[in-house]
Amino acid sequence: AGKQLNIKPHYGGISSGASEYIYGPTDIEGHLGEDKRYYVIDFARVFPPTAEPDVAKTFLYKLFRPEFVKSYRKPLSSDGCSKFGSHNRREHDKELHEATKYLLGEVVPKFAEELCNMFPSKAPCNPESDC
Repeated sequence: AGKQLNIKPHYGGISSGASEYIYGPTDIEGHLGEDKRYYVIDFARVFPPTAEPDVAKTFLYKLFRPEFVKSYRKPLSSDGCSKFGSHNRREHDKELHEATKYLLGEVVPKFAEELCNMFPSKAPCNPESDC
């Protein structure tokens, strides 16, 4: 499932000697139920956090949209920019910073321009201002 979602596999855990190789967040849980079926819980952080200036405070809830992650040019780590992403932290954090820059600098302005063109107003469309 991680490959289909474009989630980067990584070693998860809080310590630098983390040994669990996982596609997804370190705090995801899998359980075998009494009915012998498998259940996955705590997967709210499957999609990585946006690497905005306040990411240390917001990594649990300011997440990339699934559509963005699936279409991004490279897989992204669910645990980047978080206390769970200690193994290869610089690499994962850098990739999230690049993805955030791309989202805010290219994707959002392009979408805003498309919206302006779909709903033209009397004023010319300028993606830097309100339409």
